[in-house]
Amino acid sequence: MLEAVTFIGKNLGVDEEMLSYLIEDLSSPKQEEEQYLVKLKFFEEGEELKFNFDLEEIPEEYKSRKDFLFRWRFVGNASGNIPQIFLTVSNLNYLMGSTLSNLYQTLLRRSRQHSELALSIDKILKGYFVVLPNGESLFDIRKIGFPLKDDKLKENLNELDNFLQQLNQYQKEQTDKKAQKEIKDIIKKAKELIKKKDLAKLVAQELSEEIAKKIGVKKRQIALWTIVLNNKPLIDLSPYDDVIIEYRTEGFEKEVIEGYCSICGEKKDRVSPTAFKRLEFFKPYITDKIGFASELNEKGFSRNFLICEECFNSLLVAERYMLSNLGFRIGNLSFLLLPSLLLTHDLEGWKMDFSNIVGKLRKKTQNIVDFTGQVRSIADEKEFEKELRRVLYEMEEEGIENQALLTFLFYQKTQSEFRVLSLIEDVAPSWLFGLFKKSNQLSHLAAKLLGGDCRDWWLDLTRLYYLLPLREGDKTEHKKLLYLYHGLLKREPIDYDFLVTQFVTLARLYLTDSLAGTNQERRRIAQENRDWILSQEILRAGFLIKLLQEEKLLKGVKNLTEVSEMLEVKPEIKNYLLEMKYSEPQAALFLMGYLISEVGKGQYSSGHKSKPILDKINYQGMSFKKVQQLSNLIFEKLRQYDKLRFNEQVYSEMKKLMDKYRGEKDWPLTSEENVFYILSGYAFGSRMSGKKENLEEKEEEE
Repeated sequence: MLEAVTFIGKNLGVDEEMLSYLIEDLSSPKQEEEQYLVKLKFFEEGEELKFNFDLEEIPEEYKSRKDFLFRWRFVGNASGNIPQIFLTVSNLNYLMGSTLSNLYQTLLRRSRQHSELALSIDKILKGYFVVLPNGESLFDIRKIGFPLKDDKLKENLNELDNFLQQLNQYQKEQTDKKAQKEIKDIIKKAKELIKKKDLAKLVAQELSEEIAKKIGVKKRQIALWTIVLNNKPLIDLSPYDDVIIEYRTEGFEKEVIEGYCSICGEKKDRVSPTAFKRLEFFKPYITDKIGFASELNEKGFSRNFLICEECFNSLLVAERYMLSNLGFRIGNLSFLLLPSLLLTHDLEGWKMDFSNIVGKLRKKTQNIVDFTGQVRSIADEKEFEKELRRVLYEMEEEGIENQALLTFLFYQKTQSEFRVLSLIEDVAPSWLFGLFKKSNQLSHLAAKLLGGDCRDWWLDLTRLYYLLPLREGDKTEHKKLLYLYHGLLKREPIDYDFLVTQFVTLARLYLTDSLAGTNQERRRIAQENRDWILSQEILRAGFLIKLLQEEKLLKGVKNLTEVSEMLEVKPEIKNYLLEMKYSEPQAALFLMGYLISEVGKGQYSSGHKSKPILDKINYQGMSFKKVQQLSNLIFEKLRQYDKLRFNEQVYSEMKKLMDKYRGEKDWPLTSEENVFYILSGYAFGSRMSGKKENLEEKEEEE
């Protein structure tokens, strides 16, 4: 895994363009609103330093936005408890607190006190900040003339003033040891006041609300803040760019030893056991908890994992690049796509056009992640088919990207932890095309058999996410989905009984109105549409089983006699059963489910708000004996709701298929399979009854 990440970094050209790869993207706004950068502008008029502000709209288009963020050097925020030093931030709290002071101290430590950046920061700190001797600082919002609305903030600022007056008095008048102790106590109290009362946050809240009001935008639309002095952005002043890079690579300034790099395997004079602390996102190794060190000793980290500076820099630029260009999300599950070269002699070819190659791999992956989402806006069927042919051509086209193997890294990220949920390695891009092509074939077959647009039946990873019922908030639920993804992408057989159980559980959630707290709730399904959506999901589940069977990716399936072409039922039912290669027991249950849909239709037409016949299905599983009892009840209900005359032949064929099995011991399907295939027939019947041309009405006209 780390080799694949490092491979990405080395192909990006770390030395030449490192800063550009450290730029962070902005999260999309919740509403479709413009986003702005606000410039806090300080300018000198004679001996006086004055304050104003201005704003600039952040472009929406991806490339323009990336250029904008690079122009303003938005590299995110410092991680964890490391002092904040960046000057373009998404959280104004940082600029109102100790960011400027921290950056100034950093410049002093590196003998850059005479740099243009240091001198400019010094002017702003002296003009508008309260600065304690220990470096703690706070923007004095009272100096800009805005009325303070928060009474508690006023009180805290007045209290801070008292501490500063006492500090001045002691520093001027007394120099003995007792006075020095008092000075330390005053500084400590002032620092505690700033920290405990979170004054920087309160100041930021006051300032942001007032600025938003004056410039006529909503506060949430202000995505970034930065500082300007005399019309020169501080981020443009030397040596700010160097400071950014030095900060991110600071892991090699201390705690370096001689040893072997765990990634490239080479012996180096400088390798670090703790440099991973400087990664912002990708932290696959624990280097700060003693329990994970060799011999439970701080020095033991040097025997756990070492990394050289070159490999670390590659990881540094790769992590941001991965998030921007190789990150995907399915529901609440995130993953990174990591390509690695299959034939190393083509490495130069990769370097020459790496971004283009990665772009092609991303498109191929996106097509199996959420193809229907990409083409949803194409209303015209001919235009869609044209786009589909183009995508098929692009995915099949031979290129250097097909000389790669892909790793799918599924993960969970919290503020301080990067947890790998699953690693699906060595996936060939050609197999992604194989899945896409197979889904295309089956979706067109489904549209032919069931009606609708082929996009209604497309199988991609997002559609599969909704085929499995997942409880929200349960940290283990993702294992079910990842088991399915792993089998599909690695071409490893998936357990048939597992799938059937999941599909039956899904149906139970819909039919018992238990969607709350599951991944299905995200879809915001209206009550009146649930039956239609469930029918579509159950039928789509059948096509997933068909795909896996045809690709020999299903284990645990019994070899049973397929239903005969001599079956005497309506043509659309017969065609479906034959195309899906149903066995005789499966077909019998399918026909039973179809008849249940007919009864349900009769019940609904007679005034029932629901379909009571569905209550006769036990979603925990049904034995063959229970199935037989249900078949008898169905006959009575068909007669009761005047549906028997339209379905007598279907009922007869169902009984004929069931009567081939004398009892429980002979019946080859499990209790969960019984329910699933009954539901499949019910879904088919519901789908057919929703079509414009109703078969029953045609018969009555004749």
